[in-house]
Amino acid sequence: MRLSEVAEGREAFRDFFGERFVEEDYPTIGFNAHGFIARVDYPYIKRDDEYVVAVFGGSVAIAFSLISHHALAETLEQAGVLQGRRLVMLDFANGGAKQPQQATALTYFLTLGARFDYVINLDGFNEAFIGWYNFVEHKTMPEWPFGRFVLGIQNIDLSEAGAPVGSADHRRVALAARVWAEREKETRSGLIWLVSGIMARQSKNALVKIEQDATTRSESFDYSMPLPPAPPGKFDDVGVRRIVDSWRNASIAMKGMTERFGIPYLHVLQPNQYVTNLDYGGSEDERKRVMGLDSPPVREFIPTIYSGYRRQAERLRDAGVDFFDASAFFEGKSSRLFNDNCCHFNYEGNALLAIAIAERMKERR
Repeated sequence: MRLSEVAEGREAFRDFFGERFVEEDYPTIGFNAHGFIARVDYPYIKRDDEYVVAVFGGSVAIAFSLISHHALAETLEQAGVLQGRRLVMLDFANGGAKQPQQATALTYFLTLGARFDYVINLDGFNEAFIGWYNFVEHKTMPEWPFGRFVLGIQNIDLSEAGAPVGSADHRRVALAARVWAEREKETRSGLIWLVSGIMARQSKNALVKIEQDATTRSESFDYSMPLPPAPPGKFDDVGVRRIVDSWRNASIAMKGMTERFGIPYLHVLQPNQYVTNLDYGGSEDERKRVMGLDSPPVREFIPTIYSGYRRQAERLRDAGVDFFDASAFFEGKSSRLFNDNCCHFNYEGNALLAIAIAERMKERR
């Protein structure tokens, strides 16, 4: 890798996370015992001088919980919400997670005794994106966790533990990927390190291909945890309806749980470029950078599903959910607020959303 590429990578990292996060926060965080990115282990027992905000969702929510901490703290302090307390933001989000996984995680940690001053659920895109993949590609229920994750991660773990999972090819390639990766990490020989790295990447690519094949065919039943079949009907009808309904019902469940514990709950429908008119500065390259995701066909089903979400706003509010439709929050603003062609925001985008959320929290504390 050239030095210029390293410099560009660092610049992109700072653009995404912000200078303050890179300098102050990044050195202090890691994965805790429950697999979440955080400074502390869970369940976290809050102190009297702390104001604890728990953030649930997918990878967009992870970035929000990490990046927007300072912007949220400053806005809440100015609004008199913190009253001298220190803001603690806890990440309960996971990349590739979707409802009802957020509701399940909330149930689990409340059961363990965790208590929060506020719960924010930032979701919408993963439910649509993964729901489409589950229904169309993996031929399984859209409400399930990502079909690729269910079979892929579970069966890799089981095969590495020696369990007879899946085909002989799966076990052989999974073992090879692990062995070469360990050899790459442990060797002091430059030549062996180079060869090990190449072999590890080739094995991982082969493993990905096997997992993809397994989750797009009925042969998934050769594995230890088969995927349940998709419901009959077309995605544009049955799939969309079930995605929207489960998204709504899971949020109402989270509201019910938090209300019983006296915790305010805010459900934020996350902004997304595929339902937003952005300013691309007249650059076709910039438009492609932000809107260039062709597989799956997000330009077709994301607007449809987001429209379904919006139609549920009244039912959510009737159930007592404080629902903030931020889907078009960046309407007319610069496309640079989006970091990729999927759904993630850069530092400025997260900070702007944090300020808007803080105002919402101030009104409903």
